[in-house]
Amino acid sequence: MKNNSGNSSLRIAESISNSIIKDTFINVSMLPLVAKMFENSNFQFDLFNQNEKKIIDALNDDLSKEIKVTKHHSGDITLNLTFEADVKNEHAKEVRRILGLKQYEKIELVYRNEKHLIINNTRKEILKKE
Repeated sequence: MKNNSGNSSLRIAESISNSIIKDTFINVSMLPLVAKMFENSNFQFDLFNQNEKKIIDALNDDLSKEIKVTKHHSGDITLNLTFEADVKNEHAKEVRRILGLKQYEKIELVYRNEKHLIINNTRKEILKKE
């Protein structure tokens, strides 16, 4: 009986060795190759189209306060970005004087072209109960 199991083990070993001899095996470590791809800053995957990249760039911009993305039926996309600047001290006084603002007033300036500006002035008033 022992001889039978020994023969079986021998046949399995011969089968494996014959398979290794007849077939070609190549073992290539992928980690160094993939790591090299990521080291190159010029390497791009093109996972996103140009419009999607603009949205991602806006998300990564620290100065961006609000991002509004609107997709139209035509497939076009409108990207509205809001940036906020915190102006203080003398510069704030100068800007307020130029725009003629009073306390708690808000101004929105829309630049259409060289000859056309739209100015929206919003004022906040608190009416006390009589």
